[in-house]
Amino acid sequence: MVRLPFYSSILCGLVLAGCAPEQNFIPRDNLAPTAAITAPIGGAVFTDSELFDLTGTVADADGIDDIQSVVWRSDLDGELATLVPDENGTIRTAVTLTAGLHSLQLRATDTEGAEGVATVSIQIVGQTQQPVGLITSPFDNGTYISSEIVDLIAEISDIQQQPETLQVVWAYEPTTGGARVVIDGSAEANTSGDVATIWEDLEPGTWRVLLEVTDDDGNIGEDSVAIIVVDPDDADPDGDGAIGLVDCDDTNDEIYPNQDESCNGVDDDCSGTIDDKDLDLDGHIDEDCVLYPGAAPVDDCNDNQRFVFSGALEVADGADNNCDGRIDEGTALHDDDGDCFCESVQFCNGSIEPSCFVLGFDDCDDADFAMNPSDVDLDSASTCDGDCDDNNAAANLNDFDGDGYNTCNGECNDFLFDTTPPTCAIPPAP
Repeated sequence: MVRLPFYSSILCGLVLAGCAPEQNFIPRDNLAPTAAITAPIGGAVFTDSELFDLTGTVADADGIDDIQSVVWRSDLDGELATLVPDENGTIRTAVTLTAGLHSLQLRATDTEGAEGVATVSIQIVGQTQQPVGLITSPFDNGTYISSEIVDLIAEISDIQQQPETLQVVWAYEPTTGGARVVIDGSAEANTSGDVATIWEDLEPGTWRVLLEVTDDDGNIGEDSVAIIVVDPDDADPDGDGAIGLVDCDDTNDEIYPNQDESCNGVDDDCSGTIDDKDLDLDGHIDEDCVLYPGAAPVDDCNDNQRFVFSGALEVADGADNNCDGRIDEGTALHDDDGDCFCESVQFCNGSIEPSCFVLGFDDCDDADFAMNPSDVDLDSASTCDGDCDDNNAAANLNDFDGDGYNTCNGECNDFLFDTTPPTCAIPPAP
């Protein structure tokens, strides 16, 4: 074996090292993100007025931060939302869609433009919804002269389309039955839903004015009012605006239809019944109308408040709701046990005890006269605190000797620790 000199070994090593093949570091290929739709499920059905959730998840092998955008789209309604996933890759939003078969797409795109896509098909059905119309003029049961021009005014709306796109028709027909006559078949509403036209050349009679509103789906909403049209020759001697037979007393301008009734023995509103005064329309006649002959109860102590009448529910509002002469009884604002305290944490409005000129609050038991926050014997405890005898300062909740007993639970000597109720009855040793 031939040994090379030391420097020859080094030179050979350097030569071999210089001849070694070059090492190339090849970067890993970018991986596309993934996307999955968790809701809605394929084939789900919703209405076009229904708000429903779109939820999904996205992921990327290079980390969630590598996802540059996440977009929800519908092939019918276009882009629905562009969102940022949370740390778990969750995407959530809520939408309503137009009627039709939708292909929903969830697309995630990373910083290098690679995409992950998920799709699902759902059905959106149109919900039948009638438009709404409300006639504000003329007034129901109003009286008009055949020679005057009547303003026809209404408010219309539809949850599915703008009011100015709705078709509006004004018409009238006899209230006793007969053919419908169109007054205006092409009235148009403004963007606020107000629609107006006029009606002239009226004929005497009793008519029903009709408003018909139709949307693009053919759904129809209607409203109507009845009016009376009289001949201009019919006199109005008292000048109260009620003409002809409509006025039950055409010699008194204080008596006419829709006049406020009073308790005066007169049929002020031409209803056919005297003193049927029920201005708040709660079904209870003013208690002052003692001559009222009808069947409704005459027991309303405040005919300007709809929820005030005999037998009404008393509530804590500072009013006599049930007309029994008391205010707020049975509520937290009333002292119901007569101990001059109520259950309210702030103030009281009344008491069953007339001598309670000053009322306290924060009563722990308003059904027990003996239970209240008053500290009569000034021992720093009331019956609400547990004082067993509020007329005796010696009977209190203090435990001076720390033996767990006080004079309210049987302590016979509260200054001796070894003296407790179990030992109080044992005589001392001789």
